[in-house]
Amino acid sequence: MKYRLAYSLFFIFFCSNTIFAQGTDDSFQQFRQGMLGRYQGFRKSVLDDYAQYLDGVWKRYDEFKVAKRDNTPKPATLPKAVEKPAAPVVIPEPETVKAPEKPKNPETPETPAKEKPVVTPPASPVKETPKVPATPQTPKVPAVPTVPTPTPTPAPAPKAENMHDFDFYGMLLQAPKVKAYTFTPNANDAYGKAWKFYNNKDTKVLIEHLNALAVKYVFNDWFRFRLVRAYVNSALSNASDFDKVILQHYILANMKYDVRLARTENRLFLLIPFEEMVYGREYLTMDNKKYFLFFNDDSRRMKNEGIYTCNLPNNVDCGKGLSLILNNTGVNSGKAIQRTLTDGVITVQGEVNENLMEMLRHYPQTDIPEYAKSNLVPAFRKDLLEQIRPQIQGLSQKDAANKLIHFVQHAFGYATDDEQHGYEKPYFLEENFYYPQNDCEDRSIFYAYLVHNLLGLDVHLVHFPGHECTAINFTDNSVDGDAYIYNDKKYIICDPTYVDAEIGVCMPQFQTESPKVELWQ
Repeated sequence: MKYRLAYSLFFIFFCSNTIFAQGTDDSFQQFRQGMLGRYQGFRKSVLDDYAQYLDGVWKRYDEFKVAKRDNTPKPATLPKAVEKPAAPVVIPEPETVKAPEKPKNPETPETPAKEKPVVTPPASPVKETPKVPATPQTPKVPAVPTVPTPTPTPAPAPKAENMHDFDFYGMLLQAPKVKAYTFTPNANDAYGKAWKFYNNKDTKVLIEHLNALAVKYVFNDWFRFRLVRAYVNSALSNASDFDKVILQHYILANMKYDVRLARTENRLFLLIPFEEMVYGREYLTMDNKKYFLFFNDDSRRMKNEGIYTCNLPNNVDCGKGLSLILNNTGVNSGKAIQRTLTDGVITVQGEVNENLMEMLRHYPQTDIPEYAKSNLVPAFRKDLLEQIRPQIQGLSQKDAANKLIHFVQHAFGYATDDEQHGYEKPYFLEENFYYPQNDCEDRSIFYAYLVHNLLGLDVHLVHFPGHECTAINFTDNSVDGDAYIYNDKKYIICDPTYVDAEIGVCMPQFQTESPKVELWQ
């Protein structure tokens, strides 16, 4: 009732101020700043009341799900093309995999919504535009966007004796010490008391400092969560998991994330919502959002037991979800790992940071386009393109795409994720210069990036059961091959895992399968 009243008063205040704020630009700006200040104050009051919610009703949930991206086994050995392909085939109508809606990010622009694909009957050949001999020309090269490194907000500088050193993936970091709360699980008001205990100036200073570290190293939401966890587990090394999770929750909630506390009969853990789908991890659904279970011990999973979490009002701002997209991560400490990739024709060298690779080793598994959208180390990618560009200079689209696909087919060893890692692990592009082997989705992300940025062509990531490849919309109409029609455009299958197959050759077992188009550009 009090929140409805608060909203009513806020709305009346908003409208009345709007009427009087339309005189001049200055008065409007003053009104706008005042409105934002009032909103921030309302958000703060929600956090201030969190202790009451924690001491209120905790609802039980018994249904959990674990999503898997694809259960179809991948090829155990690297597929090779041994026969000359027959006439080009028409791939059945593709299905578009729609990414979840999220706020626009200038570093990772959203792909415009596509119209319903045109259905081409399998018995009918793809209509061709009359072939015109193509004049070899230099491929158009789109500019590689540069992502500016944000200027960190200076954190308060506590005295040296009040700082705690902790390790974060090989980086030695510092943050202010904090007095720990000893949690008593069986007390009726235990959770509220813990929240009130941490609701003080010293903890606020700690949160500001952790935020400053996150800005300095350009950590995304996921690594901010890991940063908080690393600090708490180190600073409270002798405390129980209950004590550690309580502090993690307080810090993350005050970083304005919608992270919830949850418990079983004898365990306390966090419920975390993501903007992207996460596979292979248990989640429950509340208020039409998926909350994923995170125990302080990453190896622990749910047993046959229900969980409880406190009810928060559904008409207030509870915070934001975590994004898994990575851009311009500023990790610069740790050993540099150098690797040369070659197929005997194209040769490139790359250097990646070992600490950054370790940070990515157990990154949550999400949809393939999210790996392709991310721009982990812009300087690395720019150097990669600058090395390859002169090696395809002057080639036609067809010859350049074939040269690039031969490079990706032969420059890497092959192993499935289960064989190499023991779990499903798609790579960000940079990881291909760290691990000795990769599989189909890693090669497809790599090839799609090269073709799009070196040739300026529209490239689809294409998913078949147990397999990932790409498809290219060539602007040179003389390029032909196995293809499908999407939005009145012809996309030619190009498979960087089908060794020795040129562009336009689909693996025989997928020629009658309807592919899933995964948009990433």
